[in-house]
Parts: sequence; C-alpha cells; structure tokens
Amino acid sequence: MNFKPLLLMLGLACIPATLAAQKTYSLSSPDGNLRTTVTVGDEIRLRLDAGDTPLLAPSPVAMTLEGGEVLGQNARVVRTKKSSVDQTIASPLYKKNRVVERYNQLTLSFRGDFGLVVRLYDDGLAYRFTTDRKGTLRVEDECVAFTFPSDCRAVVPYVARGKEFDFESQFFNSFENTYTTAPITELNPGRLIFLPALVELDGGYKLVITEADLEGYPGLYLRGNGENARTARRLRPLPK
Repeated sequence: MNFKPLLLMLGLACIPATLAAQKTYSLSSPDGNLRTTVTVGDEIRLRLDAGDTPLLAPSPVAMTLEGGEVLGQNARVVRTKKSSVDQTIASPLYKKNRVVERYNQLTLSFRGDFGLVVRLYDDGLAYRFTTDRKGTLRVEDECVAFTFPSDCRAVVPYVARGKEFDFESQFFNSFENTYTTAPITELNPGRLIFLPALVELDGGYKLVITEADLEGYPGLYLRGNGENARTARRLRPLPK
C-alpha cells in the first residue's frame, strides 16, 4: 500500500443529498496548526486547513480492487482510533544523522475488513488504505482527485513521451522533463503529470504532492481536467 504525503512547506465540491448520513472525523497536527477533516458518506473525502486558511478542499479518495469492489464507496465506519508518535530515527545515509518523526494518526476501520489511516505531521498530511484480508489483493485503480479552494498556480512535470490522450504510450517514460507553470484549470488534460508536483496556494503556502512507501505498486500520475481547480489521477493499469 502507499502513503501520499502532502508536504506543507508549504471545482467546487458537490454537497450530496445524503448529507445527514455523513460522518465527520477530525485530526490536528502535533503543533496544532494543521487540521484535516475526513468525511465518510457515499464516498470518503479529505480536507486540509492551516488555521483559517483552506489548503485542500474536500477531495475524494477510493481504491478499486480486481472484480470491481471499491474501497471507500458507501463505507461504514465500525471503529476509530487515534494515536501519536514522537521519536527520532537514525539516518546514517541521509544529510542529517537523525530525523524526527512526529505525527498524530487517525485510523478508521470499515465494514468489509478494510481501513483508512490518516497521518498529520506539523508540515504535511499522509493517508493510505489498509486491509485485514488474507491473501493477495490486486488493485485495478486508485481514485484521488486533489481539489483546491481556488484556481491556484501549479508547477508540474509533464511526461514528455507519447501522444496526447494516449496514456498507455505515456506510461513508458524516463521521468525526466522541465517543469511547466500554469493555473490548475489550464493544465493539459491530455498529458500525464508525474510526481512530485507543486501547487502555490493563497497565503504563501506551497503544497507538494508526492508518494512514499511503495512496494509492488505502480506509481501514480496526475492530470488536469481542463474545467475546474481539481486534478484527476491516472494509475498505470495491470498488465494484461
């Protein structure tokens, strides 16, 4: 499974008719500056704020398994748990010999033996899906549409190879290109964006989207939708 930190050195979302059936869970960073809100209803949405400044508007997350089951669709919470970690990790091969790991964590367990783990650091947000199921799972698709409060400026690297809208041809690339700067609404929907990608937000915040802790899992690509302040995802499909 994969963690996707939103590093804080740093659309309009529809309000469903089933609002009354939704449940909301919140988590703050150790220093109290960041706050994430997880809304669970017909879908799972993540929101991120720094004080009174919205950084990430409610953004849907889900995962589709082989066979069509969607983790995160009409999910039902059966258990929640909050925890905290404050430790120092030795890192002899890094530029610093020790790294401080400090975060608060919210674990949501759902009916169907799967869960969502959300971590909030003083400078970032991370999430990942988990399961308690036996055996091997095959992931067909991962839904994450990062939705921003306004048409912010993005700094992104497009995949250089392949034809526009022919995403299969774009998957074969060297992850090398110069960065393009453009408003989110003007991102080219026909070209994949590889990570990391940066979004410059109001209030001087800069939000970086990236991945970590991948093993036996394809890398995630983003692309603009050409309509609003939202980026769509594109996961490299399973080989046939």
